[in-house]
Amino acid sequence: MNPEDIHQAFADALIKLVWKMTNEAGEEQEYNALEVLQKNNGVWQYAIDNPYGV
Repeated sequence: MNPEDIHQAFADALIKLVWKMTNEAGEEQEYNALEVLQKNNGVWQYAIDNPYGV
C-alpha cells in the first residue's frame, strides 16, 4: 500500500490509500481507503481505520 494523498495538520493526518485484494473467486478488487492517524510520542497511530472508504 502506498499513500496517494497525505494531508497533515499538527499531530493529525488524513491519508488516502489505494489497495488491492484477491477475493475467494480469484478476482482482484481495488479499494480506496481513507484513514486518520495521530502522532503520539513520535509514532503515527491509526485513530480511524476505514479500509473500504465508506
